[in-house]
Amino acid sequence: MIEVKNLTVAFGEKTILENISTKFIKNKITVVAGQSGTGKSVLMKTIERMMSPSSGKVLIDGIDIFSLSNKDLKKIRMKISMLFQSSALLDSLNVFQNVALPIFEHTNKNENEILKIVKEKLELVGLKDILEKMPSELSGGMRKRVALARAIALEPECIIYDEPTTGLDPLIALEIVKLISKMQKHLNITSIVITHDLDCIDKIAENVVMLNNGKICFDGFYKDFKNSENSFIKKFLFQYRYL
Repeated sequence: MIEVKNLTVAFGEKTILENISTKFIKNKITVVAGQSGTGKSVLMKTIERMMSPSSGKVLIDGIDIFSLSNKDLKKIRMKISMLFQSSALLDSLNVFQNVALPIFEHTNKNENEILKIVKEKLELVGLKDILEKMPSELSGGMRKRVALARAIALEPECIIYDEPTTGLDPLIALEIVKLISKMQKHLNITSIVITHDLDCIDKIAENVVMLNNGKICFDGFYKDFKNSENSFIKKFLFQYRYL
């Protein structure tokens, strides 16, 4: 389980997250919602220790990741994968090389074993026979799928999705939403989804953490979130429904 305790993140005099605490429940899909600039991505990057907090802790299975050496952090990071909004494929590498990269970096498997894993993960996200294709040859939806195959290559316990449907047409976005649900059930993992896409939230959210001005204004079940009488949440639900 991932737990955030009294976390504050500031850049100079600007506070992005202020004394927030929450838990991401194991084997559930939690959506981190909020308007642009509310600190969603900063929260996720702090959980990945890509950013350091001014104060507070991030506990993964009870271990504070900011107390770890780089060697021990590497072990913890193998439990968590991140699907970036831009997909973040390496343009100079083909599909096989992109998906295989974390396996090469973190295991001692031979090339035949890696090839088998890459094919399995690509098939799981609905792709076949594209090992030699370059990222520039792929559609936006295909790039997202390849990035997801890479994210599950090491069979992590948790996947963080950063705005997974942004920039995709509605049909492709729906396919990605279905994939998120499939990954959570098929791999029995914890999913954390950063999004303001209400269609995405409607279809997959079990729990919601809502950020507003760097603080948590809601933390609970999605059914309670969508029925909330909180004026900010009601405005958010109305505003983003018609974007």
